[in-house]
Amino acid sequence: MLPLPVADPALAEVLTVIGLLTLGGVVPVPRPVVCIGAGAMLGWSALVPAMIGSAFGATLGFALARHVLAGPIGRFVARKPRAEAVLRAIEAEGWRVLGLLRLGSPVPGPVIAFACGVSRMGFGEYSVISLVGVLPQTLLFVYLGRTGGAALADPSGAGGATAAVGVALTAVALWRLKGAAGRHAARRPGNAARETRDRRP
Repeated sequence: MLPLPVADPALAEVLTVIGLLTLGGVVPVPRPVVCIGAGAMLGWSALVPAMIGSAFGATLGFALARHVLAGPIGRFVARKPRAEAVLRAIEAEGWRVLGLLRLGSPVPGPVIAFACGVSRMGFGEYSVISLVGVLPQTLLFVYLGRTGGAALADPSGAGGATAAVGVALTAVALWRLKGAAGRHAARRPGNAARETRDRRP
C-alpha cells in the first residue's frame, strides 16, 4: 500500500484502502489486490474500510456520470460497445443485471458506474445493489489476505499448510462464483439488445 503522512500506521493503511477504492470508482483499480493487501495488513477489520471505499467509489462514478460530466460520459458509453451493452441491459432489467455485474464480471467498475449514471436507474437502488453485490467478493479477498498474512507471520510454519489449503479452496470457490456470474451477466446484454430490436417498429 502507498504510505500516507499520518502518525498512526494503522490509520494510514485504512485511509489508503479507502482512497484507492474510492479512486476505483472512476479509473480501473485492481480491487482484488487492494482488498487482499488490506486483509494481510489489517485482518478482518479491513472489511470496514474496503466497503467504505467501495461505497465512495460507486457514488463518485455514478454522480460524475449523472450530474457533472453527463455529456462526455454519455458519449464515452455510446462509443464503447461493452459499456453500451451494459447500459442496454441495465435499462432492460435494472437491479438484476447490476447485481450480477457487481458480483463478478469482466466489466470494470467505472464502466458499470458510468452506465448506471447515464441510465434511468435511481441512486438509492444503485447504491444498495452495488454494495450488496461487492460484499461477497470483498469478504473473500479480505479472507485471502488475512489467511496468507497469518501464515507468513507464523514462525513455526505449522499453520502454513492449513492456510494454503484454505486459500486454495477459497480461490477456487471465488473463481467459480465469478465465472458463473460473469457468464450470466454476459448473456443479459445480448438478451436486452434482442428485446430492444423486437420492440422497434
